[in-house]
Amino acid sequence: MMNQLIKVVSFALGAFIVSYLVAGGVERFGFDSTKWYVASIIILITLIIIFGVLSIFYGIVLKRAK
Repeated sequence: MMNQLIKVVSFALGAFIVSYLVAGGVERFGFDSTKWYVASIIILITLIIIFGVLSIFYGIVLKRAK
């Protein structure tokens, strides 16, 4: 139970950090992140990065399991 909680909290913290970095990058290009469409783009990019990293790790784990 505690192990599952640690996984969820660490995943949420990682998602927050990725979202923060993406928002900083978007603001660096001069976009206003308070607009709903820019915020939705930030969320979309964050999800793509997170699921991309998860699929890479899943592929590595699958190769090691064989």
